[in-house]
Amino acid sequence: MIVKFAREKIRPGLPGIIVMSHGPLAMALIETAAMVLGDSENVAAFSVEANDDLEEYRNAFTDAYENLPEGTVFLIDIYGGTPYNQLMQYIMHSDKEVPAVTGVNLGMLIEAISNRDSISGVKLIDELEDVAKDGIKNISRILEAAGRSVDLRRYR
Repeated sequence: MIVKFAREKIRPGLPGIIVMSHGPLAMALIETAAMVLGDSENVAAFSVEANDDLEEYRNAFTDAYENLPEGTVFLIDIYGGTPYNQLMQYIMHSDKEVPAVTGVNLGMLIEAISNRDSISGVKLIDELEDVAKDGIKNISRILEAAGRSVDLRRYR
């Protein structure tokens, strides 16, 4: 299990962002976002690895969520994967509203970090879903629409 979370460094009042993934993706996304925005407070990574103890994994991200300020959100790699399933187990046994979205990518994380001061929780999740969808572009179609034809084989 790869974990990036420091309870002693929580900034009160700033909604947290918990990124969950298979392998090192969550850490890599947070590190890459820091290249763009600088270091961010209240951002945590929880990556599950083969043969990890899933109860330990669930306890780790649950501890972070329960200690981060209200409005904290979960960004998960894939729908139906282990991080998603572990979060669902937590949700099913919790009386809290747990804002979460799957399909995390760099654009989504940057948007979450940049906007969590003004919107958080479910409203932020709604915004992130739209941002993620809008961020997916077929570059060949954009070029065609602009009247440019491109042979993508030349960029291999």
